[in-house]
Amino acid sequence: METLRTSSYIIPVKLESEEGKYMLIHGYTGAVDIVSESVVLCLKYNEIKKLSDLTLQALQRFK
Repeated sequence: METLRTSSYIIPVKLESEEGKYMLIHGYTGAVDIVSESVVLCLKYNEIKKLSDLTLQALQRFK
C-alpha cells in the first residue's frame, strides 16, 4: 500500500474567533480549510501513514 506524508507546505493558523479551530493554508497551491485541532495534531504527528489507515472513523475527523 502507498505511504502518505503530510505536505511541507501546510501552514496551520489558530483562529482567535473559534476555540479549537484552525485554518490550514497550503503555501504552494493556496488551498484553505477550516479544521479542528485534532486534525492539525493528526497531520503534525503524521498519524495517517498508509492509505489503508483511512478508516471511516479517521475520515470523520476531517469534517
